[in-house]
Amino acid sequence: MELSGLSSNISSVVKQIILDIVDFLTPIVTMISLGMIIIGAILIALRQEFYGLRLIVGGGVGLAIIHLVIPALLGLLP
Repeated sequence: MELSGLSSNISSVVKQIILDIVDFLTPIVTMISLGMIIIGAILIALRQEFYGLRLIVGGGVGLAIIHLVIPALLGLLP
């Protein structure tokens, strides 16, 4: 086997491992982020704006990263 064939096999295996990890973690991070947003909304309703706002922002950032940034970065993989 040539060196280029070996390197392409290693590259495809590493890419598949990364995709499997992201596919496994996406629903977990999505549920945690949605939970943060829901708990933050409940805290705001209970007049705890300081903690509620931070939970809502953190949940939104988590959702943005997992659904916007990670797919864009995965698109750069060869």
